[in-house]
Amino acid sequence: MKAKIIFILLLSMVIGSTGNAQEKAGKFSVYSVNFVPGWYWPGMDYWNDIYLPSVGVSDQFEGNFSFGGNITFSLPEGFRARAGVSYWSDKTKGDGSSAINSLKISFTRFRLAAVYVPEVVLFKNYQTYLGIEGQFYVINNKLKEDLETADQEGQDYSFGPLVGIERSFGHFAVGAEFMYNLGSYKQDLSDGIGVIEKNVSITGPEISVSLGYKF
Repeated sequence: MKAKIIFILLLSMVIGSTGNAQEKAGKFSVYSVNFVPGWYWPGMDYWNDIYLPSVGVSDQFEGNFSFGGNITFSLPEGFRARAGVSYWSDKTKGDGSSAINSLKISFTRFRLAAVYVPEVVLFKNYQTYLGIEGQFYVINNKLKEDLETADQEGQDYSFGPLVGIERSFGHFAVGAEFMYNLGSYKQDLSDGIGVIEKNVSITGPEISVSLGYKF
């Protein structure tokens, strides 16, 4: 619930800043469009610590590549707004003694960030920035057991602080960013009597690079 409230507040802040920017001629504009590959390592504690050992799977969810893109807008007073989407997935496999064949979990994340860019450049030709990002997760679980495949979908929110550095070469822009995701999602499970909920941590570090066109 806390993550949802922060995400809504972040969205309201960005929309409000955009509205104020549009009132000031020449202050609101598209800054860049970027392709963003990265590496995300969510906690996945319930799956790794409880579920997978209970079905005899020694494999665990770990970090994996993410792929996405975003568009960034310039706002007044050194602020920027950023909207994007990314995809992450990882898969665990059982062996001959396991109760399941495999479990694949994927996140499609719709992302919205507010970023502050200081006027002072700490490194020659490089610009640093910091901010906070909210994310809306679309979660898909695909469980294979013998000849059967079960799909389950859900949604949740997270947020996290970020810091990055960028450099422009004319209209070509490159950058690197570190973000620490904070949050968890509710996983519905059957215990043979009814449906119970388990918290799954998606807290974890994420490192990404960006390659884009700067307007």
